[in-house]
Amino acid sequence: SGTTAKTRSITITAADTGGSGLNTSNSYQYYLSTSVNGGGGSWVNYTSGTAFPIGAGITGTRYLFVKRVTDNATNISTASGSTDTAVSGTTYHRFGPFVFDNTAPTCTVTANKTSPTNASSVTYTFTFSENVTGFTVDDITVTGGTKSTTLGGSGKTYTLVVTNSGTTTQKVSVAAGKCTDAYGNANTASNTFTMTIDRTGPTVTVSPTSGTTAKTRNVTITVADTGGSGLNTSNSYQYY
Repeated sequence: SGTTAKTRSITITAADTGGSGLNTSNSYQYYLSTSVNGGGGSWVNYTSGTAFPIGAGITGTRYLFVKRVTDNATNISTASGSTDTAVSGTTYHRFGPFVFDNTAPTCTVTANKTSPTNASSVTYTFTFSENVTGFTVDDITVTGGTKSTTLGGSGKTYTLVVTNSGTTTQKVSVAAGKCTDAYGNANTASNTFTMTIDRTGPTVTVSPTSGTTAKTRNVTITVADTGGSGLNTSNSYQYY
């Protein structure tokens, strides 16, 4: 048995110490089963004393079932560390459990804007997350704007300052080239965020701005924003 891994190197050794020798009719085979009670596996030949890998492409728990062997005196094999288990009337040596993880994690990236839109730069904190624990993020690339912080290394959260010399609305694309879990399974995450750098003040237009003597005047006051960030909801629209 063993801790979770992508694959395991296994050596099955059949030996006889009683003197009669191993029976030439022995079948040296094993299979992996999802059940402690066996079943569901396909028999695979092994060479006694030679290491071979198991678990490639498998995620989850498996049990290793090995056919028993006999010597020329008809003694049946025993196996240390195993539990003899009957499957459909035949008894096998059972080892395990072995736990494998060959599933790439789900990797996502979200952004949290932390500075006002009328600043000369907009700061985003990018957070990478996965559906597993103990992961790293590497090979991060960012396009759009000017990066004042170099991203990279291992971790889950990175801060990026995006600057622009003019008033603009632009997109920032962030991609994690590789998100890797504790067992070496990797996936990528990317996202595109629209950021607004707005240093254009809103306009107030009054029509008409003056006039000749009259009993009353019909006046229209129009407030508009062209910078892209929108009018603040706390504005007070009043006159006297």
